[in-house]
Parts: sequence; structure tokens; C-alpha cells
Amino acid sequence: MADDLPSDFDVVVLGTGLPESILAAALSRVGQKVLHIDRNEYYSGQWASFNLENITKWTKEAMGELGLEHPTIEEDVLLQPGETLSRLDLSVKGKTYFNIASEYHVSNEEEVLDKTDIAKECRSDDKMDKLNPDQVEENKDDNDSESNKDTLEASEEAQSEETKSNTETEAILEDKETKPMSEHKTDETFKKPSSSEDSVVKAEVTESKKPETWTASKLKKDWRRFNLDLAPRLLYCAGSMVELLISSDIAKYCEFRTVTRVLTFLNDKLEKVPCSRADVFSSKDVSMLEKRMLMKLLTFCADYTNHEHQYQDFADKPFKEFLKSQKLTNNICHYVQHSIAMATDTMTTMEGLARTKKFLHSLGRYGNTAFLWPLYGSGELPQSFCRMCAVFGGVYCLRTAVSAVICGADNKCKGVVLTNGQRINCRYVIMESSYADAEDMTYRAKRHVNRGIFITDRSVLPTEDQQLSLMFLPDPDNGVRPTAVLELPPSSMTCPQGLHAVHMTRPGTGDVHPREDLKIVKEKLFDPADDDKPNILWSMYFSQTYYEDLKRGESTPDNIIVLPGPGPEIDLNDVVTQTRQIFVDIMPGEEFLPRPPNPEDIIYVDENEATVGENKQSEFAGEESETNKTGDQSEGVKDTEEVTAIQSDESTPIKTDSTVDQSDESTPIKTDSTVDQSDESSTITADSAVDQSNDGENKQDISSEVSEIEGSK
Repeated sequence: MADDLPSDFDVVVLGTGLPESILAAALSRVGQKVLHIDRNEYYSGQWASFNLENITKWTKEAMGELGLEHPTIEEDVLLQPGETLSRLDLSVKGKTYFNIASEYHVSNEEEVLDKTDIAKECRSDDKMDKLNPDQVEENKDDNDSESNKDTLEASEEAQSEETKSNTETEAILEDKETKPMSEHKTDETFKKPSSSEDSVVKAEVTESKKPETWTASKLKKDWRRFNLDLAPRLLYCAGSMVELLISSDIAKYCEFRTVTRVLTFLNDKLEKVPCSRADVFSSKDVSMLEKRMLMKLLTFCADYTNHEHQYQDFADKPFKEFLKSQKLTNNICHYVQHSIAMATDTMTTMEGLARTKKFLHSLGRYGNTAFLWPLYGSGELPQSFCRMCAVFGGVYCLRTAVSAVICGADNKCKGVVLTNGQRINCRYVIMESSYADAEDMTYRAKRHVNRGIFITDRSVLPTEDQQLSLMFLPDPDNGVRPTAVLELPPSSMTCPQGLHAVHMTRPGTGDVHPREDLKIVKEKLFDPADDDKPNILWSMYFSQTYYEDLKRGESTPDNIIVLPGPGPEIDLNDVVTQTRQIFVDIMPGEEFLPRPPNPEDIIYVDENEATVGENKQSEFAGEESETNKTGDQSEGVKDTEEVTAIQSDESTPIKTDSTVDQSDESTPIKTDSTVDQSDESSTITADSAVDQSNDGENKQDISSEVSEIEGSK
């Protein structure tokens, strides 16, 4: 594939992560010729989702070598006068990921079966050794005769019971019509089962409530049903990513499910956080006084910019201090800080209020929730943008990397050299941070995030239906490194039925291994000795490097752009903001990912047909107006004029009046049928109108709730 690539492109993009894919789609959409390559054999890079087998393979590759080597470059052939060559580091060992460890916490099925079979054979051999052959045959005959005798007696007793039962039934139904036998079996007048039968029924019910027994081999057998993210992310329902998916029509490539509940630990108890109006009213963990406090605070936060006098004294102080100044209870302060604003103890009041407002404005847009989860994992989002790029001519090539960058005398990047030795000329190079050398980057801080992935046999807070849960648990030490927990049920398409996938994310510190860093939260949620808590069947830990305020190096050409990888955030708003700004810098005056025309609205005109139309038009133009004899000729003139007008711009797809108005960016994500907002587990896909508020405004009238609570009080 790489050998057949053209030699000239406008933009070369290295890496298929989310920000790189967004830029590739945006540039391709406005007519730029894009080459999008990745050194891996899979899409999405650091944002990828893997099944259980491939994530095991990834753990080995992340700490090893990809087998890519620098080609032999003949500089006098590839380079032009004044150009220089700068080789890139092709090694990936320990560059982005470290502290990787995974293991199964259940035994292997084959080992269990082997031990059981061996034990049975040993017991059987010991018993048979004690008997001689004659005794064995004699015992066998005796057992057969006794068995037949017991069977005959049981049959006679059954017939007797049946006769007795029929007699009783006839007496009861003496003055009634005869019912079918199927109705007789369900009649309440029949006798209840005996105590022995009742105990069997109870045992079966108890057994059905127990979680299914899983083994390592059984998990491996269902490896295709897993979709485990390296960097799981959620979407605010009124966030910039949802708006971008709608305005660009890329939403048709995605499916989403709502995050149905937000959980927290309060007083050593796992509780559901009342976030919306419905949750506040239905919550049994919040008193009437606390409900009034919470609704009053949320009403203020939703419109805090118009009430500056209430927070101006705390603008630069921690959000935690502002909440305490409002004379709230500890429970309400905990709910707002750690579950709604998801703020640390050092976060300022201005940032905390902005986060709370963003959360509240996302409520009610797609049900009683503020977040959406991409079905099949967050790794589907980069692939959706890659599809849009390919539709508009983008060229993709995996398992290929750039060996060197070619710079001109003016310190501008003129092109790149692939690992097969081919030169690609381009005007811009966009690369993920793991592709760049250290001297190509400047940043405020180099940090890492500790992640944990767990497969469990049940939910941390079981309910009758499947719940997609989010937890934001504060740091017990200093409050600056909270842990975000995301529990995904089978309906999220991340694991088989009967299992749950749990992701933990926490900002790392020092050399602490993620296993130790996440130990406190893990012990709170999972405990093999506690029947009320889930059991861990498989786990994986790893640390991931990320950069704060990443920019290109001082000596790096300004047409080389370096993008950071995923950090500890749980949403995608920052990614959209960053990529939009880069696009504006590269293509000033162009629209960022406009909606493409519908295929039905595009009119294609053949050049030969257009030429014929022009000839006919000139022929008609040479005739006098009174020689137009028939209406058909007049219509022919009109038709040829329209064809000529269309042909005047062959390079631009022509859209009819039915084309969707591009100025309306608040177009709703559509589903196959109207989403029932009362169903918290609704899946948002790509084709039915969902009622939305303008600009993601929360349609719930919070202020009316306050008055209702005060009236009831």
C-alpha cells in the first residue's frame, strides 16, 4: 500500500488518535489532500479500544519494539539544494506507557476439570480394588433388582396419588364446567408441594440469584465480546463534542448510551447522587431541608454569571470554601463538589461554578442524565472522524511510520520520508506527541496518569436493570488527586452478559505503581470475602504519560504541529477546543467541519452533456423571439440554461434547495425512533428527532422546584 502512495499531499498526519483524526477530517472536508498514517496495525492510537485477546497483545507491544527500521536514504537523490534531513525516533519502548501489569484472578477451567476427574478416578479405583470380580457382578445384579423394585413401588405410589388427586378435583368441580388440564395445574385449590419439594424450589431460586461462575478459559472464549478502552471518555450532552458530531453529521457513524446514575461514597456507604430535579424529589437519603438547600444552590449555579455579588469575595479562593460559606450541610457540599462539579479541594470558585453550570445545562437534553457513553468504547470516536476524512479523499495507511522530516533553508518542513524510503512532499505535518522527539516539544509539565481496568462478576450497586455508573471519589490524603470510576454494564457493548467492565483513572505521582495508587478505591468497591461486593475476574494496570500545555519546540518549523495524548480528564471538550484553534490557524476563513451535502441533493453533470447544452443554447440564441413556435422549444431553452449554470462550477458539489441549512448547529442527534426520555438506559443512535433545548440549556425549571419544596415545607 505504501509503495503506491502519491508523492504530493497538502497535509501528512501521524497517528490516528482523536485530535489527529478530527483535524484530518476537518482538513479533508475543505478540500485539502490528506495522508493519514499510523505505525500501529490498529486505529485510534492512545485512544484505542481492544478486545480481551488484543489488549493482552498490546501489553507486550507497548513495552517492546514495533520492528520498524530506518531505511537507507540517498540524500543526494531525495533532497533538493538547501534541504536537510532530521531523523525521528522509531522506538516506542517505555515512551508513553509503563508499569503495565495484567492477570486473571480466577482459576483455569481445564485445571479444575483435570483435578476433579483425577479425584473421581482415584475414588473409583480404591472402591473396586476392595472387591473381587465375582462380588462386583453379584453387587451389580443386586443393585439392578433393587432399582427395579424401587421403581415399581414409586410407580404404584404415583398412580395412587394421581387417583386421589383426581377424586378431590372432581368433588371440587362438581357444579362447575370441566376445565382444560392446563388450567387444573394452575388452580389454587390444588394442594401445595411438600416441604421437600418446597426446599428444592427455594434452592433453585437461591442458585439463580448467585452470580455465574467464571473461569479464565471461559473469559478467553468470549474475548470478542469485550471492548476495553485505554482512555475512556464521556461526552457532556450539551458539550462541544456533541455539538461537533451533530453539525458535521459524523453522529451517523456513532451510537451512544446515557450514563444513568452518578454514585459516591458518603459515610462509608455507596449512594446515588441526586443531580436532577427528579432525583432530588425521589431521593430518600436527602432530608426535606437538604432538598431545599440543594435546589436553591443549583438554581444559583445555573445562572451564576448574573449574580456576581454572591461569589466575588471567593472568586480566587477554593470552591470548597465557597460552598461552606453558603451554610450547606456536609452532605450537600459533598454532592456538589465531588459529584456534580467534580472539583478538587484546590480548585477555584470560578472554575467550580463553571463546571457545575456545564453539568446542569447538560441535564435533560437526552434524558435524566448529563453524560453520554459511546457504544463499543471511546475508540469508536476517532474512527468515526477517520471515516469522514476518507469520504472526502483522505488516504490511510497503517503499519507505516515517518523515518525523517525534510526541512528547507527557510526552516519550513518540505516533506517527510517514510520507512519504505519514499519521499512525500507536504505543506504541513501534524503528529501525536509520541511520534515527536524531545527537542521538537516544549511543555509546562510532563506528568502521567494511573489507570486500572477490571472485569467483575456484578455491579457495585446492583439493581433490576443495567446501570451505567460514574463515580468521582475524592483523594483521602490531600484532595488533589481524585479517582474517577466508570462502571460499564453489558448494554454498553463493552463486556458479555453477566459481567461489568470498570475503569479507574487517577493522576499519578512519583514512582507509585498504579496497583498501589488505586488500592484504596479498589478495596472499597471489591472484596472477594464479602458476598455483597463484586469479585474481580481480570485486572490490568498501567501508567500513561501526558504533557501539560504542549507546544512545538523553539527550533521546530512552524508548519509542524505536535498534539498531546489523553490526560486524566473524563470529557472531550478540551480536545474540540484545541483542534478547532489549530484548524483556524492552518486554514483561516474556512468553516470547521461543515455538514456534508446529502447524496440525494448532489447533481452530477457530464462534460459532454454540458457541451451539447451550450451548443443548443447558442443555436436558440441566434433565432428571433417570434420564431419560438412551440412550448417544448421554450422549455428546452430553459433547461439548457440551467445545465449551463450548473456546469459553471464543476469543482463544487451542487446542492438543491432541500439541502440542510448549515447555519443551524443545534441540529439534534437522531435515532431510529423517538427516544423515551423516561427510560434512563435509552441508546442514542443516528436517525430520530430528540427534543433538545437551545444550546444545551437545561429544560428543567429548577426555580419552580424550589417553590414547590418550600410550599410543601
